[in-house]
Amino acid sequence: MPENRKCSAAGFSLPELLITLMVLVLITQLAMPPLTRWQQENALRTQAQRLSLFLRDAQQLAITLNKPVYVISRAGNGPACLVIAYAANCPCTTQAPCSVRHSQEAQLFRGRVALLGSTYTPVKPLLFQALSGLSFGHAGSFVIGNGSMQIKLILNNLGRIRLCTPADPVTAIVSC
Repeated sequence: MPENRKCSAAGFSLPELLITLMVLVLITQLAMPPLTRWQQENALRTQAQRLSLFLRDAQQLAITLNKPVYVISRAGNGPACLVIAYAANCPCTTQAPCSVRHSQEAQLFRGRVALLGSTYTPVKPLLFQALSGLSFGHAGSFVIGNGSMQIKLILNNLGRIRLCTPADPVTAIVSC
């Protein structure tokens, strides 16, 4: 004689699944703003490191080639531009015969990160002296940012670079 077996329902009911799904959506919504801010900070720190390496490259060229090396910058109107050159009057373009390296080649100022300002201008460029790589009389700064976050690169007369944040704090960068 066949037995009447009752099958027990294995799995979750619809209300249990909906409640679990709502909790997951709530947790995701709470985690998104910090994740977005972290991504913006990371992009800004990466660009600051690239700019620092770009300046170190110019300094190294002055030391190894025993020639004065200029870093010509243009910020503000139009796209930002940085050029490593052997002449102080070199235009800020990629095709200029006097340019050694351009900011586009170094992948600077990509995405939402921009060069907001600089104490250096095409008229008064940054100069690394031959053989020593020092920048006596040419201390100054660059400010890069994306939205409310900014990082300032300060170059002293000895050619040392220091990073700090003048506005909204950025993780792992000290305040100015």
